[in-house]
Amino acid sequence: MATADGYYPVISLPHSDQIPDERERLGSKEKFWFRHSDGSLWLFKFPRPNTGEHWAEKVAAEIAGLIGVRCAEVELARYGDDLGVQSRSFTEPEWLKAHGNEIMAACIGGYDENLRFGQRDHSIKNIAVALTVWVEKRNLDWNETAGELVSYAILDGLIGNTDRHHENWMFFYDPTQRSYRLAPSYDHGSSLGRELQDISRRESRSRRHILDSGGVLNYLMNRRSGGSVYVSARRTQAPPPLSVAQLLCRWQPSLARQWLERLQAVSNVEFRTIIDKVPPAFITDTAKEFAYQVMTVSRNELLRRAL
Repeated sequence: MATADGYYPVISLPHSDQIPDERERLGSKEKFWFRHSDGSLWLFKFPRPNTGEHWAEKVAAEIAGLIGVRCAEVELARYGDDLGVQSRSFTEPEWLKAHGNEIMAACIGGYDENLRFGQRDHSIKNIAVALTVWVEKRNLDWNETAGELVSYAILDGLIGNTDRHHENWMFFYDPTQRSYRLAPSYDHGSSLGRELQDISRRESRSRRHILDSGGVLNYLMNRRSGGSVYVSARRTQAPPPLSVAQLLCRWQPSLARQWLERLQAVSNVEFRTIIDKVPPAFITDTAKEFAYQVMTVSRNELLRRAL
């Protein structure tokens, strides 16, 4: 949906009793839960200073929808003079939830569920082991569940999201279905070059025609975070999200194929349209161009190495 000027709408939140003082416990960004007048529960998130975490999260959600990856609903928003995003909750507060760190600790011996960054046991192999135990006990379909997690990894690789730590995936018990469900992908603000200033973006883009030796691809292959997915506990660094996605596509081709085929069907024009709909108050033209380059370069690398 776009406004008459072609941009995504920006939802204005009132300063009122609808806005509680309680702050969200998980994560490192300032945020709060509130309810809209229709009773729906939303999380408003402030971007960290000098970052584009708000527009990055909105663009990531739109990209997820484009390739069919289940994702939390996200809208650009304003709270007073502050620009941010609002993300709709896919659960109610009283519903049972199990975040990845709790699942890992229950299924992997010695796993420290409180160590978010530098948690090398949050590895592809351990996640697969924990997922197998979890779905068997709850009579879930392993291929369907694992396939969705692979789709989240492909999305992370496409947008360069480095924030897939063990609290950024979860299951919840849906009382309407009387069963546990994997939550949609969420919290994608650490992506698309959101942390860069325009001078750094211009320097990276200037080498976009020799991507094998620098430029945007070099940026993507150096996207590392201690709060992500490791290849194994023996590695001291988590690989960039693009590498994780490529590994999973090679190791689990049957699970990845449908998502790669959907990605292959997406045109560059569709990527461009999504990023161009972000209002100028949120993003510069240079940041738009860099985010577009991130998506197109990542898509080409994923398809080149997987299909």
